[in-house]
Amino acid sequence: MKQIIYNTSKNIFIITFLLLIISCSKEGDIDSTTFYDVAHIETTEQTKVISKIEIDTILIQSDIESSFVGDFSVFNDTLYFSDHFFGYLFRFNKEGDFIDKNIGKGNGPNEVRAFNYSIVSADGYYFLDGGSSNLCFFNKNFKKEKDFRVNWENKRSKQEVLANPVPTLGDSYEFAFGYPGIFKPWDKNHMAIAITAAHPKFNGYFDTDLYYNHSRILAILNIDSGKIEKYIGRRSPEYLNYKNVPNFDHFSFEIIDKQVFVSSMIDPNIYILEKKTGNAIGKFGQQGRDMKTDYPTTSTYKQAEDKWKEDQENFGHYRYIKYITNKKLLFRGYRKGKGAMTDGLQIYKENALIGDVAIPKGLEIIGMIGNDFYAENKEMNNDDALKIYKINFTYDK
Repeated sequence: MKQIIYNTSKNIFIITFLLLIISCSKEGDIDSTTFYDVAHIETTEQTKVISKIEIDTILIQSDIESSFVGDFSVFNDTLYFSDHFFGYLFRFNKEGDFIDKNIGKGNGPNEVRAFNYSIVSADGYYFLDGGSSNLCFFNKNFKKEKDFRVNWENKRSKQEVLANPVPTLGDSYEFAFGYPGIFKPWDKNHMAIAITAAHPKFNGYFDTDLYYNHSRILAILNIDSGKIEKYIGRRSPEYLNYKNVPNFDHFSFEIIDKQVFVSSMIDPNIYILEKKTGNAIGKFGQQGRDMKTDYPTTSTYKQAEDKWKEDQENFGHYRYIKYITNKKLLFRGYRKGKGAMTDGLQIYKENALIGDVAIPKGLEIIGMIGNDFYAENKEMNNDDALKIYKINFTYDK
């Protein structure tokens, strides 16, 4: 009888390798419909208890050295304005009074080059240029500590990428710059950045099945190594009902502790992803009021680009989400569509809709100081002044 000798270490290696292949194949086969096949966890116990919104305008002093083009944000009890043209980071108190300005645009040791996005955090200040994939980090004393170009870890040739786009690899993606809020802290050592694709065989413009079924939505960047470590999430399955609506192929996201909230432009659902696994674990949300949703389809890049501004104005879509941690409130702003004189604002508390109110077009909640919510409105800014808005809500009970 032939004696059988087992090479244990070799067999373990082979089994592990095969399991890895199976695991990768299974992950690659998960489409957006399967990925988001999760329970609707919204409650209705507190439905629509906010009935009215009050808005006070705070005019920021106009003699500051600013282009007045940029973004407001709130951190602790301070208002921040990042000036995209001059590169300054301004600070104001809660009444809009000037505190100081820092940084500035340039190639100096404590200056920032071009950027589209900025983040104020407990650790310091981040600036991202979505077009060049360049990231800068300044510490709390406004000293620059990091300045690098994001490494997508692309290892395939251009010919390989063009011939065979792979949803799990970064070589077919790009940052989704041009939209607000694509760049947010993931944890102490990582950032999350929204991604999209315009690959000839992997895009939201035409032949879209592969893209809308399998494309990832967030790149997780290691800010120490400068490398993107993984790609997570999927696009909403709602896009499969339309296929070619690239002018609404965008989403907003908020990262809260161990979870991520994701809201796509055309989907009433807000999905909850688990940070550790990147998997969907639940959903909630209701349709906004009086939204025009008969979205027009396009078939070419040019056709979509030519109609982008018109489509954004004429058709309802969910614009952004913002989570206020100490109140456990999630705000979702939405556009209603052609003919509407106002936008809508939904307020959710612990997954329950507690308000859906009319607001001025373009108004966006950015944070909270004391008992007041603050908002900005880029559509109302002009070239010689900045405005910030203080918001209060009236409750039915």
